[in-house]
Amino acid sequence: METTNTPVAPEPSETSVTDPQMESGSVEEGGETQREATSAQDTPEETQATKAAVSESPTEEAPVAEKEETEEGSVEEDEGIKAAEGEEAGEGESPPHPMEALTEEDFQLRQFRRGQMIRGTIIAKTKDEIIVDIGGKSEGIVPPHDLSRLDEEFLGQLSEGDEIVAYVLTPEGREGQVVLSLSKARSEYEWERMARLQEENATVEAKVVEANRGGVVVQVGHLRGFVPASHIVPRPETRDADSPEKRFVPLVGQTLQAKILEVNRKRQRLILSEKEAEKEAREARRRELLKELRQGEVRRGRVTSLTRFGAFVDLGGVDGLIHISELSWGRVEHPSEVLKVGDEVDVLILDVDEERERVSLSLRRLLPKPWETVLERYAIGQVVEGVVTRVVPFGAFVRLDDGIEGLVHISELANRFVNHPHEVVKEGDKVQVRILNIDPENRRMGLSIRQVDEDEYVEVDWEIADDEDIGEESGTWEALSSVLTDEASEFGEAQVPEESGAESTADVEEEIPSGGDPEEPSTT
Repeated sequence: METTNTPVAPEPSETSVTDPQMESGSVEEGGETQREATSAQDTPEETQATKAAVSESPTEEAPVAEKEETEEGSVEEDEGIKAAEGEEAGEGESPPHPMEALTEEDFQLRQFRRGQMIRGTIIAKTKDEIIVDIGGKSEGIVPPHDLSRLDEEFLGQLSEGDEIVAYVLTPEGREGQVVLSLSKARSEYEWERMARLQEENATVEAKVVEANRGGVVVQVGHLRGFVPASHIVPRPETRDADSPEKRFVPLVGQTLQAKILEVNRKRQRLILSEKEAEKEAREARRRELLKELRQGEVRRGRVTSLTRFGAFVDLGGVDGLIHISELSWGRVEHPSEVLKVGDEVDVLILDVDEERERVSLSLRRLLPKPWETVLERYAIGQVVEGVVTRVVPFGAFVRLDDGIEGLVHISELANRFVNHPHEVVKEGDKVQVRILNIDPENRRMGLSIRQVDEDEYVEVDWEIADDEDIGEESGTWEALSSVLTDEASEFGEAQVPEESGAESTADVEEEIPSGGDPEEPSTT
């Protein structure tokens, strides 16, 4: 039996169908079109019939213009279909479900480990325990022995609903609960805070709770620290202790300002220094005080130290220097002659150098100038005590108590001939001298050693001893001069014994009218 192979025309592709209604129908119906295509494949008889109908149907030739219009219309329709597809696709997208963002970890319960610091909320509180919601499969519990380590004030502030930080002691206890500790959590927090304060170089308050020979034990927050003896600021009450063990006992109960030197959590070491805090505070006060000080002001201070060139005075944070030349109007060999450490004095500010942080002070400029009031304190003929400060070929300079210096001419040293003043006096000798004349304008005073015991002054000395108010009431040397004049008229011109070889007082005064040769250096 022979089989005749009939040639089959190739199936027209779906793109060859230019019916716009079919294309739009396929897009709009979507799944229905797909099912029709599937059913067409399942029925070959219908497919063959469709193919024959398509092949046998006459094809009408359209004009060229109509063909172009059809092509343009198909392009526009294609663009419209694509836009419609985009809109439908956008409208069909739905937002992601919230559960999609959850990970596997979110469905697991919290796991805890010993030493972990966790946050929780108090859900129950009794006098024996505190129950805390920590987000685990069971609650956390603060046992009684931990509560006993907390002070009543802290416990009184806790209430249900409060959020707290706790330290995990046991991840899972006998009853499945997590055992927590508030005392250790607070301690851990304090150690972290101390480390942070040390990095910031902050000053903390430390209350002294114990004292020993090595220093003091202090309470800083909820921790205990130690201040070594070498880092404690010296105080008068700590210097006069009977024994080293009791030296710092007076500090117990006091609150110190201190700097943190060492924080060692593992070794439980917290070392502090009061001196470092005092140093910083002093520097701050010093900077502020330097800005406040003004030239010409009078300030009160305390003498802190003496040197060969002057005295340092603490003005309340700034040390100023009184130069030796500004201590007194008179000659000063060493500051210890005028001041001693610990003296409180008023000083005049001469200069403030903020850049070099130096303050110059004066003590003598607050005192009356000696030569301005010399006539109120001394009178001609008065016997006073002084110290020999300099010995020169023509005599010796003697300084009186208030710093005024007078000259004892070589002719007034003794009742005999003197080749050089060193034969009679030397520097540093304390001598009795009689005032022969006073010249405030030229700052000169004539003195005599040999006339201290002269007979012509006996009545004068008795007059001064009987009436000490002469100089005080008159305030001038003229009052005493009048006494001398009366005595001189009574005695006449007293002659010195011939064996002394000395001249009369009148002759001496004529020879040395101002306490020394006119050509010799003036007395300072």
